[in-house]
Amino acid sequence: MKRNDQTKSYRKAYDGLAGAMPGLAEWRNTEGPTLRQRLDVLARMVGDGMRVIEFGCGTGSMIGQLAKVRRLGEGSIGYDPDASAIDLACGTFAGVRFDVCEIGEPLPEADGRFDAVICSEVLEHVFDTRQVLSEFHRVLKPDGLLCVTVPYHGWLKAIALLLTGRYSRHYHDPYSLHIRYYDRESLTRALRDHGFRVTYFNGIGRAPFLWLSMFVAARKA
Repeated sequence: MKRNDQTKSYRKAYDGLAGAMPGLAEWRNTEGPTLRQRLDVLARMVGDGMRVIEFGCGTGSMIGQLAKVRRLGEGSIGYDPDASAIDLACGTFAGVRFDVCEIGEPLPEADGRFDAVICSEVLEHVFDTRQVLSEFHRVLKPDGLLCVTVPYHGWLKAIALLLTGRYSRHYHDPYSLHIRYYDRESLTRALRDHGFRVTYFNGIGRAPFLWLSMFVAARKA
């Protein structure tokens, strides 16, 4: 598939799913149930002066709040395919640039420009995982930091879903925005395959191994 056709497919799928979920816009304007925990980890990893890019920033809550506790480097920016979300981010958070970038398109940034990339609760919605992770690797400096969070999946959580009668609704919902379901092993393998070495893992939300999400940090090898 040509890149322009791929981008159109992303946009059609995104808009179609959004139409099937009337509350999507409102959901994207909230901070989410684990934002504070994710920010606490990020603030320990991202230092003052680091140039940061967030892919799939939504309304800017993650990088915008991070900029309040860390002096981010010049050129730090958040990208999202939703123009209305970017407009809201621009009007809410000062000191960070925001712009539209379609999923499936190359990031409009030079090679090796950033100290850190943030991709939080986004990778599970992406069709072409290879393209996205390759772009993260390209724009990071040597030994640059990649911080990824995705919904957590594992065998104990799958058993809990089966026992509570929610397995089919969780994994086979025809209106779900989730395309991929990662466990620790599969996410680690995807990162390693694209030139990253994992340096940190932790679960976020709920009890251990029933976590809502997992936070993985990796370095550009």
